[in-house]
Amino acid sequence: MVKKQLFSVIIFFLFLLFLLCSVIPVCPEPAEIKTAVLVSRDIRPYYETVESLNNELVSIGNFRIEEFNIGRYKRKQLNKIADHIKKKKFDICIAIGPEAAFFIWKDIPGLNALKCYTMVLAPEKIIGESAENCGTSLNIPPEIQVELISGCFPDINRIGILYDPAHNTDFLNKTLRYALKTDLRIVPLSISSKKNIPSVLKKNWPAIDALLFIPDETVISESIIQYIITESIRKNIPVIGYNRFFYDRGAALAFVIDYRETGIQTARQAAALINSRECGKQAPPFNALLNTRIAGLLNLKTDLTGFPQIKAGP
Repeated sequence: MVKKQLFSVIIFFLFLLFLLCSVIPVCPEPAEIKTAVLVSRDIRPYYETVESLNNELVSIGNFRIEEFNIGRYKRKQLNKIADHIKKKKFDICIAIGPEAAFFIWKDIPGLNALKCYTMVLAPEKIIGESAENCGTSLNIPPEIQVELISGCFPDINRIGILYDPAHNTDFLNKTLRYALKTDLRIVPLSISSKKNIPSVLKKNWPAIDALLFIPDETVISESIIQYIITESIRKNIPVIGYNRFFYDRGAALAFVIDYRETGIQTARQAAALINSRECGKQAPPFNALLNTRIAGLLNLKTDLTGFPQIKAGP
């Protein structure tokens, strides 16, 4: 008798569950977010960024991604891509690298889509100061660089910065303003061409305790960088660089951007933009690699206390 009553109760609840399922509407699938991802060129940092960007977008929501590598096409074909992007009415366009950013902001007039960028140095030069500015730049803020250098090398007081005023006056001025709040002195090493570099350094070696490289179109040659690092080691002056190449070639410290984390960060910015939340420009995720071999060779005093971003390497 008890079993029969229990069976009846179970049947009754199953019937109620059936009724609820039949009258309560099923939640509709979220609308697709049509997403155009434009890549500047075929280089590994962009590949790593795009892969993690796309994976993160898919995990976040219903992003439907169409990818375009604009570095593979000539102008006539790029015009067709621009027309396709306008006609398809993408919800958001994401640029990987400066060429892709320029293409989205300048080469597709009247584009009615949200825009986001990543892996772009000085994005304001492309999109303007007052324009929508959502993305991840390649610029590590000067105050962060100065703070990490000062913390890592407590005996360094004078930092020389090799730069071309045509490209990096703003960065230098920001660095000078921040240094005024510290005990550090910034020594500007202005150059206008590659030919100036040896003479400018020869004149200023006695005036600096370390040499900081920043991304600069005039100082981009790998052979020039290797020459300067070799000379600096001979002068017992550490070099601080901005990517893994510097570390591998003998820089005492290098700021190395994490491209996969950059892609994840940019995906989350794009999702925020889609959801009408504040986005803004963000600095790239990075680590600072301390070359302990070079630090020992130069008898540098180092202190990593309180700086988890600095990783000691061989």
